Amino acid sequence: MKDSDSDASVNRGRKRRRASPIWRSARLRIVLGLLVFAPFVAGVWWWSSGRAATAAGEAADRAIACAAALGFSVDEILLAGREMSARASVMKAIGLRRGHPIFGFDPESVRRRLERLPWVRSATVRRMLPGTVVVELFERQPLAIWQHKGAFSLVNAEGAVIEHASLEGFSGLLTVVGKDAPGHAAELIEVLAGEPEVMVRTKAAVRVAERRWNLHLENGIVVQLPELDPASALARLATYERAHGVLEQGVAVLDLRLPDRLILRTDSEAERSLVRPGQRT
Repeated sequence: MKDSDSDASVNRGRKRRRASPIWRSARLRIVLGLLVFAPFVAGVWWWSSGRAATAAGEAADRAIACAAALGFSVDEILLAGREMSARASVMKAIGLRRGHPIFGFDPESVRRRLERLPWVRSATVRRMLPGTVVVELFERQPLAIWQHKGAFSLVNAEGAVIEHASLEGFSGLLTVVGKDAPGHAAELIEVLAGEPEVMVRTKAAVRVAERRWNLHLENGIVVQLPELDPASALARLATYERAHGVLEQGVAVLDLRLPDRLILRTDSEAERSLVRPGQRT
């Protein structure tokens, strides 16, 4: 009895060991870490080695080939909006032919190639499944011929130069001269359109000091327009022409820069001036 009481008291004096949770095991934490991070590390290595891109590219090629086998290939190219651009140049930029897998080209790349053509301002390219590619061109419209440093170029209504475009067929357009002439050509032509009898006689316009225009008529007369309100000045010129036939008098210069009169100059005589019709001098 004494012995058992003694053993019990000894046992009570000892601290009991508590059971340690399994997740606190160092070995288990290492194993779990490997299970979690090993696929991630392997994936990073696979991607950085280029194998991922290769595998993805091969998968895409197989999908494109499969789609083409099912009938998703280029059967027709519909082209709209082409007037000035050479058809051969457009088709070369598109770079597609009948039977080409319709998912095997990038419409955005085709669009960029088309917009590098001289006449193409913008383009749209889209697929129409199962086998049609639709291409629409928005071409630049020539407005005038720009003479600059001895070279001639076509310009459009926005003042942009149409690079490397042939001038053939555009000899009837107005020729504008001056560094900033392209950007102001549309405004001038709009003003001239208001006075057709003057416009048909005008063959060139020279930009003076980047502020105003001198018109060169077909009979050699130079018409000096003012910087401000050239439309009113041209209206006065049309009125003078109807009243006095000033465009047929063999003068060299018609100066419209003063708002109340027209000054005529010739090579052989002193300048003369005409007041506004109906106004006294």
